[in-house]
Amino acid sequence: MTGRGLARHQAESLEHLPTVILDTKERLYLHSPGVEETILPATPGQTFHYRYRNLRLLIEGHDRLFLVPATWSASDSTTVVPFDGSARLQFQFVNERP
Repeated sequence: MTGRGLARHQAESLEHLPTVILDTKERLYLHSPGVEETILPATPGQTFHYRYRNLRLLIEGHDRLFLVPATWSASDSTTVVPFDGSARLQFQFVNERP
């Protein structure tokens, strides 16, 4: 399968990709359908102020992660997050049953 074919297959089966909860210091203004933004409560020492849900880890690059909405289409955006501690990420994996 070619790179384009792998990408198409991946886009058609996002349910197999890990779900990501993304916390950021600044608002990202993500407008993709299904992505939920929550303002985190201000508490002493809190570094992150926004939480985004309903994202999936599409691919991990050398120093960044590529996230897409859980229900992604070619007209939606891909969010690129540096993998440098500037964002907090939680991954949720689905264990498939035999």
